[in-house]
Amino acid sequence: MRVLSSELRPARAKHRRLPGIICWLGMITAATTAVAQDPRELDEFRYTSPATALHAGDFDAVRQLLEPKIEQGTHAPNDLFLMGLTEKRAGNHPRAINYFQRLLELEPNSPRVRLEMAESLYALGRYQLAENELRTVLAGDPPETVSRRIQSYLAAIEQRLDVWSFSLSARGFYDSNVNAGPDTDTVYIGNLPFVLNNAAQSNGDWAAELGMNIGYNRSLNQQTSLRGGASLNFTDYMDLDDYDALVGSAWFGPGFNLGRLYVYLPAVTSIVRLGHEESYYQTSLGISPQVGYQLNREWSVSGRLTWQDVDYKLSNNLDSTQARLDASVRYAPNKSLVTGTGLYIGRESSETETRSNKRLGVRGFADYTLDSVWSTSLSADYSRIAYDGIQPISGTERVDRKTQLSASLYRALPQWNARLDIGLNYTDQRSTIELYEYDRHILNIRISKNF
Repeated sequence: MRVLSSELRPARAKHRRLPGIICWLGMITAATTAVAQDPRELDEFRYTSPATALHAGDFDAVRQLLEPKIEQGTHAPNDLFLMGLTEKRAGNHPRAINYFQRLLELEPNSPRVRLEMAESLYALGRYQLAENELRTVLAGDPPETVSRRIQSYLAAIEQRLDVWSFSLSARGFYDSNVNAGPDTDTVYIGNLPFVLNNAAQSNGDWAAELGMNIGYNRSLNQQTSLRGGASLNFTDYMDLDDYDALVGSAWFGPGFNLGRLYVYLPAVTSIVRLGHEESYYQTSLGISPQVGYQLNREWSVSGRLTWQDVDYKLSNNLDSTQARLDASVRYAPNKSLVTGTGLYIGRESSETETRSNKRLGVRGFADYTLDSVWSTSLSADYSRIAYDGIQPISGTERVDRKTQLSASLYRALPQWNARLDIGLNYTDQRSTIELYEYDRHILNIRISKNF
C-alpha cells in the first residue's frame, strides 16, 4: 500500500496543475479573441507592407498604407506603381492611369508601367492611346512572353479601331422664343416707333427632335488614322412649322498622333432644310483643321480653324463665306473635374456689306462627375458681333452683344448603354438696333443610346 500511495501522490500533484494551465489557456484565447474583434488592430498590424496587402487582394489596406504618404509627398516612386496596380485590379482604371502617368513623369523609360497603363486604357475603350503605349514597349525589344502579350492586345485593338459606331437620340423641349424676336409689339428705330405684327414678336412653342450619328475610325499605323462621321437631325415644332428643320452634316479626314501633339484635318459639309411646306435650303462646304497639345497630366491646349462657303437655295438670303478661329485651354486636376476657357474670332463675308460682320467672343465651361452615374456641366459664352456699313433700316451701325448660359444634368443608364440629359439654356442679346434685341429660354430633356 505504501508503494502504491507513493506512486499516486505525484499524480495528484499533476492534476492540481491542470486548472492553472487551463486558466492560462483561457486567458490567452480571450486575449486573442479580443484582438481579433478590434478592427483598428487589424488595420494596423495585419500587413507589414503594401505589397503583401496587394498580393492578398486587400485593396483597402493598400490605400490605407499608401494614400497618406502620397498626399504628404513622402512616397517613393514604387508607391505610385503599387497604387496604380491596386486601382487597376479593383477596376478603377481612371485612377490607375493617373498613378501610372505620375510615375512615368519620374521614370519615362519604364516598360512595365507603360504596359500596365496600356491595359487600363484598353479597358476604358481608349484604344488609340493604348496602342501607342503598347508599341512604345514593343519597340524596346521586351521578352518573348511580353511580346506575345502585346501582340494579342494590338490585334484586338486593330479590330476595335477599324469599326463603325452608331447612336440614336430623342429630345423634347420648349423654346420660349423660336424666331428670336423682341418681346414687345413696338420698337424704336431712328427715334421712330414701329408696330410689329405677331409673327415678328417673340413666339414660343414645343418641339420634338430625332437624331442619329455615325462614326468611323480606322488606324493606319501607330501615328496615323482616318476619322469621319455623319449626323442627321430632324426638329418638328408643334405650331410654328416655318421653323421645322432637317439638318445633315458629315466630316472626314486624317488624324496624326505625334506623342503629346494631335492633329486632325477634316473636310466638313452640311445641308439644312428649313420650313415645312415652303422650304428653303442652306448648304456648306469647307475645312476644319484642329490641333491639340497635352502640356502635362492636368493641362492641355487646343485650336481649331473653320472655313466654309455657305449657299442658299430657294431663299432670298445671300450666299456668304464664313471663317472662325478658336483657341482654348483645358484643366483637369482630377478624374471628377474638367474646366476650360477659350477665345474665338470670326468673320462672315456676304455679297451685301451690311450682312457682313466680325465676331469676337470668350467662353468657359466646367464638367463635374458626381459618381459613376451622375454628372453635370455648366457653360457660359459672351460674343460681340459688329456688322459692316450703315444699316439702311436705321441709318446707324449695328452691333450685337450676345450672352449664352447653359446648365445640364446627365444620368448614365449603363444597363441600356444610354444616357439621359436634362438641360436649360438661356440667351440674351442686346443690340444698337432695338429690333434685334431678344431673350430666349430652352428647357429640354434628351435620351441617347449607343449601339
